[in-house]
Amino acid sequence: MGSCADIHDAEPCGEHVIQVADERTIIATARGSLRLDNGTVLHDVVVVPGITRTLISVAALFKDGMHVSFSGHKCEVFGRLLFHGVVRGGIYELQGGTSRSAAASALVAQAPKYSKNDLRHWHQRLTHLNYNSILELENSGKVKGLKIVGPRILNDKCEACALSKVTARSSPKKATRPQLSKDEVCHTDLAGPMQRSIHGNHYFLALKWIGFTHISFLRNKSDAAAAFEDYLAIVNRRSDNQPHLIKVLRSDNGEEFEGTAFQSVCAAAGIEREYSEPHAHYQNGVVERANRTISETARTL
Repeated sequence: MGSCADIHDAEPCGEHVIQVADERTIIATARGSLRLDNGTVLHDVVVVPGITRTLISVAALFKDGMHVSFSGHKCEVFGRLLFHGVVRGGIYELQGGTSRSAAASALVAQAPKYSKNDLRHWHQRLTHLNYNSILELENSGKVKGLKIVGPRILNDKCEACALSKVTARSSPKKATRPQLSKDEVCHTDLAGPMQRSIHGNHYFLALKWIGFTHISFLRNKSDAAAAFEDYLAIVNRRSDNQPHLIKVLRSDNGEEFEGTAFQSVCAAAGIEREYSEPHAHYQNGVVERANRTISETARTL
């Protein structure tokens, strides 16, 4: 709305910033209710001084349980049917006026023209510089022609900045859950393919448990299940009184660890499986670091 003339129970709302379809911002100064000719009452209507058209938010209609249908050259708003609209001049114009005057401005989805010197547009011009720095530049007078029109505070976020400036979360310094006993979790990872060894191997499987690292050389990734089964046999022979001490096996989501053969070995031994998240190497960092040490040592020989 452009004035409070048709608004019922109008109340000041401070400087309420609204972003319209073309990303410009407009300032509302009051809000209230608007009664239409057909008896429908629109709530939470805001007043923007100088606006020449009355805009209806489709999202707000959805929030109130309404449905909006656009087809061909017409649109309809209904829960029960509220409005009919037709296309005029490339926009959908809803048939109806306010209860004060049937000749009031029609309800259309068209935004007024506003200055492109608001804070948001300066933010875009200055390669998405943060808002506070733009305000500091304006106050310093170091940038000729930098004059911000409109509010100095924007509560919404810039979508382009959110998508383009996102960074990976830093690795936690400590475990985020109670640490398991050192004899409960075995960490494993497979490295390769590498240059074929004299025995025809292209991979190695590292298993880190209670501070010791065991290495098995493999011709193929599919050999990982048999290598782990052999490792369990070694562990059991060395722990006659407490067989199957390994309760949890942690690995990444490699196909060699998710295959039926590997799962069967773990199930037969009563070992629970844990998987690290994709690209979160720190979640299995114990064996990742062991793999790095082994690979670096081999390259130096």
